[in-house]
Amino acid sequence: MNAVIRFEDLYNRKINHIQVRGVGVVTGILNDDLAGRKHQRFVVELAVHKTLLILNNIDIWPRVDPLEAGDRVEFCGEYVWNRHGGIVHWIHNDPKSSRDRAM
Repeated sequence: MNAVIRFEDLYNRKINHIQVRGVGVVTGILNDDLAGRKHQRFVVELAVHKTLLILNNIDIWPRVDPLEAGDRVEFCGEYVWNRHGGIVHWIHNDPKSSRDRAM
């Protein structure tokens, strides 16, 4: 049985490294991070008025394209807390198959 954990709880309790699913509205599209492994970066706002930075490793997974501010996106990946709301990464298949497919 899967427990439902609300994003407010993850944020308030500073929980890290937990698999999450959610829906948000794109509020910002950032430049790709090209240092080391390349990542597409965009910000989504959740219904609970928190924001998440979504990191998509474009070295091993296709870009989310087209993508514009105002788009509604569903996501699944690993949540990492930060004071801005959090980060979700590993939204792609794990090439080593040690993680569930995220998106």
